[in-house]
Amino acid sequence: MPRRRKRRIDPDILRRKAEKKLAKQPADSGLNDSGSPDEVIHELRVHQIELEMQNENLRETHIALEESWDKYIDLYEFAPVGYMTISSKAVIEEINLTGAGLLGVERYGLIKDRFRRFIVEEDQERWDRFFISVLRSEEKQTIDVKIRKHDGSFFDARLDCIRMKRTNVNPVVRIAISDITEQKRAEERLKIFKTFTENARDIVLFIRKSDGRIIEANQKASEVYGFSHDMLLGMTLFNLRASDPR
Repeated sequence: MPRRRKRRIDPDILRRKAEKKLAKQPADSGLNDSGSPDEVIHELRVHQIELEMQNENLRETHIALEESWDKYIDLYEFAPVGYMTISSKAVIEEINLTGAGLLGVERYGLIKDRFRRFIVEEDQERWDRFFISVLRSEEKQTIDVKIRKHDGSFFDARLDCIRMKRTNVNPVVRIAISDITEQKRAEERLKIFKTFTENARDIVLFIRKSDGRIIEANQKASEVYGFSHDMLLGMTLFNLRASDPR
């Protein structure tokens, strides 16, 4: 999140505002001259008003920063994906509520824990090589792994990772964790469909029940109907019916 640029107070402008404000005040308000020269009294009263205006400006800045921080917390904690920061030794330093929910552990129980233990054994070696690659690069890199949650259940995760440099300390890796289980299942179903239907002798069409739109078709359907695969996917079942009712 970009930092809010701190507004610099121009002392000349501030003094002019203080002078105008002082001119509107009654002559006997504020400090008593007590026999002091008028110039000194005037300077002290202007300085007093300057300090009051600076204090008001600081209060406004503080309120704006609090509002900005609240928005940041909402965006970070309740984002639709998990956000996590791990050290160069792959130890969890920070994680948002969504990320903790994906792993099935309370957030306080994840800090200083090793992220590697949540990756299934068959993916751990691949993760190790990938993590080293991320630490050596400045580019964002992505890997898909299977995660074992605290309760023993699994989900397919996509990890978008990037190394972040820090002053005088080791770099960290920022990770966005997305649950892609449904996407993986859809990909597997598509593979099965292609395996069993691509070379089938019969026409195979997958039709959406609500409107009859064709959502998948095999090669035989393209040959018989005379439309390319892409053209078929833009049609409905009713487009394929003969105009002659016989």
